[in-house]
Amino acid sequence: MAHPTREELSECALGSAPERELVRRVRQHLEVERCSACSATTFDLLSGDTARVRRSPLMSRWLRPTRVGARAGTRVGAAADYQLVCAAGPFTLDVLVRDCEVQRELRYVGQVTHAGRIHEPVASLPLRLVGLPVPASDDTTTDEFGEFTFASARDGVYALRLGAAFDAPCVMVWEGWDA
Repeated sequence: MAHPTREELSECALGSAPERELVRRVRQHLEVERCSACSATTFDLLSGDTARVRRSPLMSRWLRPTRVGARAGTRVGAAADYQLVCAAGPFTLDVLVRDCEVQRELRYVGQVTHAGRIHEPVASLPLRLVGLPVPASDDTTTDEFGEFTFASARDGVYALRLGAAFDAPCVMVWEGWDA
C-alpha cells in the first residue's frame, strides 16, 4: 500500500468503522509492512488518551485480557511487573510484562499452550509483536516449551499476534502505564 495520508490515518485511528476496507489496508500497512513513519503518525494521533486507544478501529480486533496487578513486595517507587493470562483462539497465552528501567524498555516473557490443556505447550508457533510505534523487536517462534521473549520501547501500544496469518489471534499486551 502507498503511504496513507494523515487524514486517512486519522480517520482509521480515531473513528472509521473497523470493517471498512481502508481500515484493513492501513492495519496491514502498519502491522505487516511495518511502516515506521505511518506508525509514528498514528501513535501521535492516539497517544495521551487510553480511551482513544481502546476505541480505535485499528486495534478493535486486539483481544484485551484482564491485567493482573503488582505482586506483593514490590519496592516503593518501582513500576510493577504485571501478568496477562487469557484464551486466544486455539491457544492460552501467559505473559509477564517487565519494565527494564535501565535499558528503557519493556520485556515480555511468556508461554503459549493449547487452549484447555495448559500442560501442553505449543512449540514453533510464529509470534509477532505489533504496535504503535513499530516495535524494535522482530518476529520469533516459541521454543519447545512454548516459551518466548520479546522487547519493546516503553512508550507505545503493543499486541502479540499468535501465528503467521494476518488475522491470527492478536492480544493486547501493553497500553501504557495509565491503562
